[in-house]
Amino acid sequence: MTKKKKILITGAGGYVGATIAEALKDDYEIVGFGHGAEIEGDVVDAKALSRATKGAYAIIHTASPTKESWCKEHPYEALRAIVIGTRNVRRAAEEHKVSLVIHFSTQAVYSNFAKRPLPLREEMELQPDTFYGALKALAEKELADISRLQSTVYSLQTVTLRPANIYGIGAGPLRGNVIHAFAENARNVKPLILNGGGKQKVDFVHVRDIARL
Repeated sequence: MTKKKKILITGAGGYVGATIAEALKDDYEIVGFGHGAEIEGDVVDAKALSRATKGAYAIIHTASPTKESWCKEHPYEALRAIVIGTRNVRRAAEEHKVSLVIHFSTQAVYSNFAKRPLPLREEMELQPDTFYGALKALAEKELADISRLQSTVYSLQTVTLRPANIYGIGAGPLRGNVIHAFAENARNVKPLILNGGGKQKVDFVHVRDIARL
């Protein structure tokens, strides 16, 4: 029987990481790393992350705060979690000769939803105008730089995803998820409140569609 390849998922205790783990568990050996995950840890802890990475074929890096308000209230913690955490993922991949790193970024690296033209295209210039978006753009650069360097040393493939607003089971009201708010109001026969005069254009993607990528 062929041994399953090991995939390390950072942020596996979150609803995106957990959904990905569930989707891949039949075909891969899934190791979850993060708060509430199989291996309790934080990506800012480089040594713990390195230990968890040993023997991994791939890293799926989902660990990250996602709310702009939290990042602005806790700028140092946000910098460590998003940028330094991604740097630690990069270094762990280097150390253990990981073949593939999939990094979950955000469409906020283009600009906020009120300014960016739709539909978004990959080749668009990154113009983040939020603190969260700027940090995620810096995190992308951490992996882009190492990908170019390591291509001459060993075969490392990096993939950065910039998903739209993710919704689905587990995206509760504490995340400020508008789809959840709509569903709750509809269930309780309450009005659906549209902020911004109802003129905003926002993209959404279901967490299960993300997991199937």
